[in-house]
Amino acid sequence: MLKTCTNGSSELMSNISMSVVSMLYNFQLMKYAKEDGVAAYGVLMYVNMIFLAAFPWPCWGWRKGWHAPWE
Repeated sequence: MLKTCTNGSSELMSNISMSVVSMLYNFQLMKYAKEDGVAAYGVLMYVNMIFLAAFPWPCWGWRKGWHAPWE
């Protein structure tokens, strides 16, 4: 159990830091672009998530020697 928790701690810290950065970014957007800016940022993040789910190879594949299905 300890080995599992230790192994997942880097993922935990990564998720926490990404959440904190997103919250700070949203506060800045609220300050400068108001609600429309936060809404636009949210849409872009969801589109990014869908794109990464559909096409993961630009993010991690080429570094490991993996190629896109059409290659």
